[in-house]
Amino acid sequence: MRTITEGIRWTGMVGRPDLSEADRRAVVRYIETFSPRFTGERPSSPVAVPPAPPGSPDFVAQGGRLYRDAECGKCHGDRGHGDGATGPGMKDDWGWPTRPTDLTWRPLKRGSTPDGIYLTIATGLSGTPMPSYGDSLESREIWALVYYLESLVPAERRLSAPRPLGEERVGWMVVRMHGMMMGPGMMGPGMMRRMPMMR
Repeated sequence: MRTITEGIRWTGMVGRPDLSEADRRAVVRYIETFSPRFTGERPSSPVAVPPAPPGSPDFVAQGGRLYRDAECGKCHGDRGHGDGATGPGMKDDWGWPTRPTDLTWRPLKRGSTPDGIYLTIATGLSGTPMPSYGDSLESREIWALVYYLESLVPAERRLSAPRPLGEERVGWMVVRMHGMMMGPGMMGPGMMRRMPMMR
């Protein structure tokens, strides 16, 4: 539901908040027909996210040390730009080329809230080279990493509206074209105004 609503940054999968909640839930139900796993497997128990401890410069510094000790920079780069030495040639579980996320941009694939970043570190991202650290790091250490990763985002990227890049531009163009062909009713009130400009 979150993926349909918010999309996945820098991919052709753009968010569709213009669709009603009922329509988005209908899309979810339809996607569930693609795999027998949705009916044949019992969902895992949700991973509980403990309350975030108070932030401080020392806590951010601890996160920076953990980032280096866990060798996160090998994939994501020393400053989180996705330019680590092992990035080139990286593949997902299906053998398709993939690349480490640039952690200095938002939104992130799992979501950009502190809880979403915590879950990504704790559980990893299925199908990608991003591993789980839930068994090797304590919750306070994961939170320290979350605070550190947040410190890597430049202030201007927090304030400015996201600009579509790469395949995301193509996805928005498709949405715009459908809106023009189907008429303004498809887009929902004000949706065209909320779409990122194709610069």
